[in-house]
Amino acid sequence: MSQCCLVNSTTVVTARVPPHTPTLPPLPVYHHAIEVLPTFRSLFQPKTIRSLGKDIIMGLAVTDRVRGQRSHYPRGCGSRVLKSQSSSMNSQVLPQKFKIFIHVGCAKAASTTLQKHLFDKHSEINNLGTYPTGNLGKDSSEINWDCIYLRDEKLKKFYYNLVALDGLEYRSSGNLELYQESIKPYLKAEQINLFSSERFTSVLFSYNDIKSKAERLKEIFPEARIIIVLRNQLNMIISQYRDHPFDPRCVKVGQPVSIDNWIQIALDDNLTKYFSSLDYYQILSLYSELFGKKNVGVFLFEELVYKPDYFAEQLSDFLGINPETTKSVLLNKHENASVSHRYNIYRMLVRRRLFPNLNSLKLLPKSVRNNLLNYLKEGQKKDYQISMAMQEKVSDRLAASNNKLQQEYGLNLSSYNYPL
Repeated sequence: MSQCCLVNSTTVVTARVPPHTPTLPPLPVYHHAIEVLPTFRSLFQPKTIRSLGKDIIMGLAVTDRVRGQRSHYPRGCGSRVLKSQSSSMNSQVLPQKFKIFIHVGCAKAASTTLQKHLFDKHSEINNLGTYPTGNLGKDSSEINWDCIYLRDEKLKKFYYNLVALDGLEYRSSGNLELYQESIKPYLKAEQINLFSSERFTSVLFSYNDIKSKAERLKEIFPEARIIIVLRNQLNMIISQYRDHPFDPRCVKVGQPVSIDNWIQIALDDNLTKYFSSLDYYQILSLYSELFGKKNVGVFLFEELVYKPDYFAEQLSDFLGINPETTKSVLLNKHENASVSHRYNIYRMLVRRRLFPNLNSLKLLPKSVRNNLLNYLKEGQKKDYQISMAMQEKVSDRLAASNNKLQQEYGLNLSSYNYPL
């Protein structure tokens, strides 16, 4: 066998030519050329191809101007190979379509119950959401240590970047690349893929720019659908205060304050932005603008409490999952029950440095410490009351937003005494 090549201004193609090729008669050469180049019949007249003769067999580089792309054909390619190559060039491989839902809150609106029971147990849900294991309130002893969130540190890091980092830190976090490389492989086409963290719409324990966090979600999940569960803001404030009866400007180390003082501080302090997280109409307008109003599902915490079957049916319809399974996994479930008055008394004494911190009692056996903690968390919760004057201030701040919310989203807020 000998090698010869043809060089033109475009490409170099090398072909192995059998020694007897030069003696081939013109007609077989013509037919061989047509066989090798079936996709270019329309580009060459038979007379032209005959005149090329042996040069065609020795090598060829053709610019495919029909498709506007340059095609390079390998050495020794027969008609079967060219047909396969042409087919792959003409076909477009579409990316696999995944159904993605994101539960963004709100905080104190059954988030833990949904995360541990509905999202983690429903057979039609691929749960990629957070999975709480250490709430202040009383949780059930049930923990699924095999869930992806508790097994994968990269998924935990992904959520931390989304909800905790400020603007500059997030820019350098490489979170989009982290998602593409480590999180996206978890997606499944046969189930809905559900991400969940109430901190997307919370401000006390996360980055307090709700708009930036929503835009981060849009960048990573441009076609996602959003789930948000709302709760009467007055009841939410009471629940939040019961968990953290400390100065809202720094609930982790702040001193104890009364519930009216807690609300007044939150109203006056622009840095806290707590009342921004209670302006549901603005939050829904933001997510509707980013993802489309039809892709934002709005549900009421009160309906989960008082009309659980209706809540399950509405949420299942939005998710496209079996409602009977939803009812089953949520039946009589209640996680993160309110902090007991006994436990809050202990915590207040610790903040005032009048009682040793439970975590510092390391000399006690672990079982004794756990039993003491369980004892403190048991018992009745205190029924905190917001004064009428302070309720009016809250209503003045939120009523206009709630009225718009009720009208535009068809929510029956008045039945559950939302500030209107």
